[in-house]
Amino acid sequence: MRQPRYTMKQILDGIRPLVSYITPPIENKQRSETGSAYLDFPQGQSVILPDYRRNRAELNQIRQTIEKTRKDPNVEV
Repeated sequence: MRQPRYTMKQILDGIRPLVSYITPPIENKQRSETGSAYLDFPQGQSVILPDYRRNRAELNQIRQTIEKTRKDPNVEV
């Protein structure tokens, strides 16, 4: 039987894979969030009263949305 000319290691060492890739352009990703809050006012007044009807829950919802946005480093308002 003939001896191989090259060992498997020599063959594999001689193989150099070529990697080809394309760097995609940077995308400016945009996403929008919408929400709604319903604040109640006593008749004839335009001052937001936190303790009036469901205003406390609605104001908390607004506050949570603002805080979530402020803490996210990937968000720009």
